[in-house]
Amino acid sequence: MKKFFLLLMCMLMASMATAQELTKESKSLAKEEAKKFEKNDWKGAGADADLKEAFERAYVYIQDTLNYVVTEGAAKEIDAKTAIATATFIAQKKALEKAKEVLKGRGWKLSLAQDPINIITLYRDGKRRDDGSDGYVRVALKLIKKE
Repeated sequence: MKKFFLLLMCMLMASMATAQELTKESKSLAKEEAKKFEKNDWKGAGADADLKEAFERAYVYIQDTLNYVVTEGAAKEIDAKTAIATATFIAQKKALEKAKEVLKGRGWKLSLAQDPINIITLYRDGKRRDDGSDGYVRVALKLIKKE
């Protein structure tokens, strides 16, 4: 039991050490952006239901430009699920292209060991059924130096 508790405490301390605090500017930008999306009837999918919290979480990746590239994708499809899937594909493709550019600029080789992380997933239903739905996704891709 002591070993389990010790392991748990080590993991907790490690996660606290790696957690980043948002700068005042990033917090303000996240809040503004959340309001803008909320005003335009966007809703968060799953864990992103609270837009303010979702954007703050996303800005942790956005401000860490040394370790992550962040891209976005948007799509309009017949329903929200398909729109989100298409937007995710677009954002992931952009993330790979951007990562290649950044790593090439740094003189690093691209490592595809990591998959992009969805950091914001939003949708907006059309006013009428035949309007379709919009999907909006941001992804973060961790940059890894390949030896």
